[in-house]
Amino acid sequence: MRAWVNTLRLFGNAAPRAEIHVAERAAQPIAWMRVIPHGAFCVLEDLWVQPAWQGAGVGSTLFWLAQRSAHHLGAQRLEWEAEPNAIGFYKRMGARHIRDTPPNEWDRVLQVMAVDLVKEDAQGAPIAPVNDASGPSRRAAVADDG
Repeated sequence: MRAWVNTLRLFGNAAPRAEIHVAERAAQPIAWMRVIPHGAFCVLEDLWVQPAWQGAGVGSTLFWLAQRSAHHLGAQRLEWEAEPNAIGFYKRMGARHIRDTPPNEWDRVLQVMAVDLVKEDAQGAPIAPVNDASGPSRRAAVADDG
């Protein structure tokens, strides 16, 4: 996995501004996420957790960090294309389905999901960020107790 994580330098000097977080255990990557800004929203381009670590809170912590990263990048919403096996996880995290992708060359359609990062008043003016002051400690989810 480390070799694959190292390939994240895909854009050279033309790289879009992005936030990348990698969770490690015993100096080995076990999960990672990447958020890329697109104006008023950010895209959760990647959120991947090694199968052995799924269900241990690592994905939830990285998802919370993705929301904070998107908010700090100035986004009001975080969107992503969800793999079918991950939809339940994202719904438990408070996400909603906003549209489907067009069929790709294999006729595969994915759900595009989103979470709002900023609450708005009746006139649409921002009030306060959602999930900014609370959330799991990222150290707690990936701490090395060995």
